[in-house]
Amino acid sequence: MIDLMVAYRAAGYVARYPTVWRFQLLLDSRVWDMERDVQLWDDEGGNLVACGLLWKRRREDPYFALERILRPDTYSALAGEVVDWAITRTAAEAVEKQAKLSLAVMPLEMNMEKDQLLLESKGFERSSEGYNVYMARPLADPVARATVPEGFRLQALEENDLELYQAIYGFTAVSSDHQRELLKNPDYQHFVIKAPIGTLAAYLECSFWRDEWAQQRVGWIDYVQTETEFQRLGLAKALMLHGFEYLRQQGANCAMLITRSDNEQGQALFKKVGMEINGNEYVYVKHV
Repeated sequence: MIDLMVAYRAAGYVARYPTVWRFQLLLDSRVWDMERDVQLWDDEGGNLVACGLLWKRRREDPYFALERILRPDTYSALAGEVVDWAITRTAAEAVEKQAKLSLAVMPLEMNMEKDQLLLESKGFERSSEGYNVYMARPLADPVARATVPEGFRLQALEENDLELYQAIYGFTAVSSDHQRELLKNPDYQHFVIKAPIGTLAAYLECSFWRDEWAQQRVGWIDYVQTETEFQRLGLAKALMLHGFEYLRQQGANCAMLITRSDNEQGQALFKKVGMEINGNEYVYVKHV
C-alpha cells in the first residue's frame, strides 16, 4: 500500500493529504477492524492497483472516513467500485449498531471534477460544515533563526520525555508503539520547547517522504500546539521557523500544512511565518 501511495503522489499529487506518514498513522491508530475496514484490489498479474481504508478517530464514533489510493490508470475501472465497497461496509456497520452513520470522503485530486460527479451520483453531498485549507511557504532561502524566551529550550523530543509529550498532546491519541517508531525515523521529526521548570510548553511535528519527491519536494508541518499557560510567548512561531529550516536542510523546497477553515487563530500564526493559502478541500458526505 505504501509503494502504491508513493507512486501515486510522485506522479504529481504530492501536495495533498493524506501523506504517507498520515496513512501509516491511520492504519495503526484509526482502523478498528482491519479485516473489514481495509480492502485491496489487484490486477491480473497480482499487482496492487487500488486500496480503500475506512477509519474513525474513536471506535464508537458514528461515522467512517474513506481514504482511497488508486493507480492513476485504473481510475475509470475502479473508482466507483472502491466507493461502493465503502458504502456497503458502512451500511453493514449501521445495521449492526442500529444507528445512522455518515461516510465522508474527499474528491481525488487526480480527477477532481470527475470524482465529484461520481460521488454525487452515489448520493454524497458536499458538507456545509466548513472545509480544509492548505497553506504553503517556499523554502528556497534560509529561514530566520528561531528564538525562544530566556530559560526556554527548543530541542528534539527524547524518548524519556514521551509520557510527558503524550500527556500534553492535544490531538487524537496515537499508540505509544507508533510514537516510538516515529521517534526513531529522521524523516519524521518531533520538536519541543521545554519551560525553565522542565515541563513541555509547546511541540511541533514535521515530516517528509523523499521517495515521492520526483516532481515537487514538499515537507509537511503535521501538528503544532502550545500549552495554554505558555501562549503569547512566541513559542509556536519559533517552532514553525525551526521546522521550516529543518525541512529545508533535508531538501524540501516547499513547506505545507492542512488546517480547518474555521481555525482563525492558527491561520493567523501560519501567515505570520510566511505561509499563504494555496487551496481548499471540501468533504463529501453520505448518510447511511
